[in-house]
Amino acid sequence: MASAWDSSSAGSISSAFVAPHDILKEVNVFLCGATCPGKVPVEHLSQTALLLLQKMPAARHAVLEHFCNVFDEAAGAYIKQTDGDHKSEELGDRGQSQYSALQDVTGVLLNFINTNPEAWAPIVSSWSLNLLGQISSKYCDQQGMAMSASLNEALQLWMTCPPTKLLMELAIECFATMVGSAPDVCVDALLEASVKFSPHFDWVVARVGSCFPTTIITRVLNCGLKDFCNVGKGLSDRDPGARKKIPKMASVVGILGHLASKHRQDIRKALMALFEEGLQSDGDAVRVTTVPFLLQLASMSPMLLQVLTTDLVKALTPSVLNRLHHQFSGWKMSNPVDYNSFLNLVVHLLGKCDIGAFDILNFMIITAVPSLRGSVPEESVTEAVQDTCVELIHMLLFELQRSVYGKRREGTLWEMPLLEGLARETERLVQLLLTSAESSGLPWIEKLLIFTAVHSGESCAAKILAAVIMQASTPKQLSLYFHLQENMEKSLGNIARDTLNNVFGAISAVTELPQLVQMLRNFERVILGEKKRARLLTALSSFLLEAMQKELGKLSDILLHPNIEVSMCGLRLLETVGVPATTEMPVLTCLSASVVLVLFNLLWEGVRQRRAGIAKKPRFVGYQRGVGLCHSCLRNLSQHTFTQSLLLQYLLQGAIHEENAALFGGKPPEVSQTRQSEVSLLKENCRFGLSMPLPRTHASVFHAGVIGQGLKPNPPNVTMQKEWVLCHQETLLEAIWSCSQDAAASHLVKDSTSTPAKDARSPMRLSSMMMLPKMSDVAARTLGCALVDICTMDTLYNDVNWPDPEFCKVTLERDLYVWKMTEDHPVLWSILRAASGSSVFLYYCSPLMKSLMARVVSALEVSRVRKLMDLPQLFERASWIVTILSQGKFIPPPLSNICELFPHVSPYEGYLLLLSVWKFIKENPPTLNKEGVAQRCEIGHLQVLRTVLNSNIDMVGHLYPKIFDT
Repeated sequence: MASAWDSSSAGSISSAFVAPHDILKEVNVFLCGATCPGKVPVEHLSQTALLLLQKMPAARHAVLEHFCNVFDEAAGAYIKQTDGDHKSEELGDRGQSQYSALQDVTGVLLNFINTNPEAWAPIVSSWSLNLLGQISSKYCDQQGMAMSASLNEALQLWMTCPPTKLLMELAIECFATMVGSAPDVCVDALLEASVKFSPHFDWVVARVGSCFPTTIITRVLNCGLKDFCNVGKGLSDRDPGARKKIPKMASVVGILGHLASKHRQDIRKALMALFEEGLQSDGDAVRVTTVPFLLQLASMSPMLLQVLTTDLVKALTPSVLNRLHHQFSGWKMSNPVDYNSFLNLVVHLLGKCDIGAFDILNFMIITAVPSLRGSVPEESVTEAVQDTCVELIHMLLFELQRSVYGKRREGTLWEMPLLEGLARETERLVQLLLTSAESSGLPWIEKLLIFTAVHSGESCAAKILAAVIMQASTPKQLSLYFHLQENMEKSLGNIARDTLNNVFGAISAVTELPQLVQMLRNFERVILGEKKRARLLTALSSFLLEAMQKELGKLSDILLHPNIEVSMCGLRLLETVGVPATTEMPVLTCLSASVVLVLFNLLWEGVRQRRAGIAKKPRFVGYQRGVGLCHSCLRNLSQHTFTQSLLLQYLLQGAIHEENAALFGGKPPEVSQTRQSEVSLLKENCRFGLSMPLPRTHASVFHAGVIGQGLKPNPPNVTMQKEWVLCHQETLLEAIWSCSQDAAASHLVKDSTSTPAKDARSPMRLSSMMMLPKMSDVAARTLGCALVDICTMDTLYNDVNWPDPEFCKVTLERDLYVWKMTEDHPVLWSILRAASGSSVFLYYCSPLMKSLMARVVSALEVSRVRKLMDLPQLFERASWIVTILSQGKFIPPPLSNICELFPHVSPYEGYLLLLSVWKFIKENPPTLNKEGVAQRCEIGHLQVLRTVLNSNIDMVGHLYPKIFDT
């Protein structure tokens, strides 16, 4: 320690002999200077005081009191100087002499402490601490000191004051000498000073504690426990006199609070060590009061409460709990009032827990209901301990209910740290709720979740409800959703919108497929449950269903998921929710495209399952249900006229798309050649440049690269069985019908005229011939126009009226294009045949029928085979064309029956028959007016028919009554 009086100078004065009369003379000088300021010079008075301090031990109290005034005066002068009222030069000789005297006395006292610590360290420690407390309290209102807003600022200001710095050196030196021999003495002195001069003394405690953290923390806790045991009563946190009965408690809390910033781990270890010592102690008083003492500390300091909640809960094993109950049993019987106060204190502290709130409540619930514990411990808690935990849980829930609903009615904000901490752990709390769905702890966790939601607001409530939907794995667990929702909405109102956002946010974040499917199924069941409850209880509304109807666009991502099972979950959701009339057009467009895409994906999934040989297993049944769901969703979407047109367009375009054409018997897509790796022309020319260029050869010119990529690869062999193709075509037709009809219709109607004939090559042998029920005029017009747009190159000759047959020479290219489209995509024929019952549809498809008829007529005209049946393709197409025209009322009987003659006539005769049909349609153009349709043919249109009949009377005579309806 640097001072004017070092140990050698102090030793020289101490060793010099002083006569008794000289000592008496010095006493008189000291008394004169101390009682009459100014009579004795300051330096001389200080030397006299130091002499008496060394040679006359009985005078130490008076001398130390004198130096108290010197330190106080010097500190006051320094503080005035820092305030700016005085300049440093204004201190004068008196200030310099005071500071010199302070250094001298500090050196003497340090020498005493080093030479005789047992005698001097306690005296100097108490004197220096009390003097620091007096100075701190006296000058706390000065401008320079009052501006310090924190403990660190106050510590920095006081440590720059020379007098207080010297006193702090003395105090620290005393602690250093006594910390090994008599730590309780120094700690008691520090606590007493802290109680007396707090809060102005806090900086002293912080400084001393930072120098001896382990010792100070341990001894402060021991001293506080000793004083707590002596006072012994009044443990209730609600008792206003409890803390007054324990004056050192506030000081202990303050000291530990100052040390927590840098020595938190030391405090943690000391608290747990004190708890362990209390368990192992032989004294009943210590064993009974250790836990209440720790809880009392926690009630006075959030920091200590956090330490205890994180460490003490981990230390409370079943064996420790049983031992604590055994130790407290006697005190409980003898002091029931104090025991109840102790329980109230525990409940009060639980309500103040913020960090680790879930861990604490989980510990209490598992202790009360051991069956919820995942693993079986070596030792289980007794029934008495379980009953105590149950009692604490009930008390806590009562307090939470009273606080949450009481303050909410009053309209005031009320901080509840426990519920705020649980609001950050809602997912873990929900998981505990679902785990305890079959146990007695279920009502407790439900109430905790409800209180947390009501206290934290709508966002927290929505997060809890969404977590239940996301984590539930059984119907029993999922049923908890409705109970929570009902109680939350009583206080918070409609929270379905926020719940929906949380659900879809969780769905988008899930990466594991089984978990995603389970979430979507849970969500569907919740909506179904809400609808059922709303039907049974008319006063209730299906809030989640209403919110989902406003957010239908969120289903698009689910429908477009690469996994077909997830897409089916999206279909079920869409079917359950429905499509309200207020849905916006962008949403309808997106949903329409998504559902159509799912339908084609399902068809490909069916192909994969058939090839895998599982066509009769439950998984294939699931595929069939998925197709039915698609039809149902299409039916719901098509209730909007705008969407109906979109769906028909998407279905037709998807059916002829190269990726889906093979499903319906169409031509598979051509395999594009894999593009060769890019070749750098610069590198190629550099390579050629390394060789000797020969004149008049390719080496003498610039290399421009290789043209082409070789032979085209063979087309892929996509084998699709005929029955699969027919099944897919029927599925597509049913989808088209679903988009064209009201929801009242429920099945396809088989055409009565499509009964298979005995002849294997009969045009009516197609058992897959389907006739759609009556379509709406709007749907028929949309479907017809869409077919024409897809199958024709342009709109130049898309007139519904039929020209002269000779005009086909002009439209030859167009007719060939239409013919190629229908041959590459047989599903177009199926659509024409199935929808031909609608005259409106066939009216708008008239350009297609004209082109198809033109190609058949031109091919038959030049054919030289004996029988039309020897041309199976033309024979079939001609029969289809006549059937389609007759179904659409374009031609009446008997022209509508000429297909009965095709198996028996030659190609040229077939050409003549079709030409008579063409001429009839030309003279009787297609019309949307049903009254304008001709009911019978005129004589002129039947001459060819009669001639053909007469020419083949031996083979077709029996058909005469059927053809002419006679």
